[in-house]
Amino acid sequence: MTRVAPHERSREGRFIALFVLTLALHVALPIFRDVGWLNLIAGAGFIAVVGVAGWLTIDRAPLRVAYLALMLVSVLSTAGLIASDDSLSWRGAWLVFHAALIGLTAILVIRWTIRAQRVTVDTIFAALSGYYLLGFTWALIYAIADIALPGSFNVELVDGARLDRAFYFSFVTLTTLGFGDTTPTHPLTQALVATQALIGQIYLVVLVARLVATQANAGRESGACGG
Repeated sequence: MTRVAPHERSREGRFIALFVLTLALHVALPIFRDVGWLNLIAGAGFIAVVGVAGWLTIDRAPLRVAYLALMLVSVLSTAGLIASDDSLSWRGAWLVFHAALIGLTAILVIRWTIRAQRVTVDTIFAALSGYYLLGFTWALIYAIADIALPGSFNVELVDGARLDRAFYFSFVTLTTLGFGDTTPTHPLTQALVATQALIGQIYLVVLVARLVATQANAGRESGACGG
């Protein structure tokens, strides 16, 4: 039976907390869209989710410093976006940078999940957090496409600084719910939507389901040894 180091036990639950924070942010975004200062708090939470996710998955100090530098750029660019009164150029630059940053963070979380030596409840929540971050990444990609290719969706996904419709569409696509109220009308956005839907299904069926099954089997083996 594999022993768990004390420092590893103390870190258990960190990804559960991250998942709860991500879920709270996801719920808050559409609720706070019409309340300026609450919308800013939701935006700060968005940056916090990304920062915490990256910090939890990076062990080497130099890489953590580099990641913190990216987070500093994120904070400064967000402040610049607010100060510029949401100019189109600032908004486009902000979207491109954060799509890359959140995509990188999703890769870090998923990589940590795959390389974990033991499968625990925390590992499963890490995988779910990675799934959420993929949804956030695609939302920003859709927002970029909506700005760069006007009319690439049957409705506008970006309304000034509001991105809640882009987030809504991204998660509807990722989970393959497909309500049909928002549809891609450009070949590029149609390809993006098909790719996201495929990745979303593969992720749940292959990675998350495998982790849950492995954790359940480990629990049964532990119980058998204890008996």
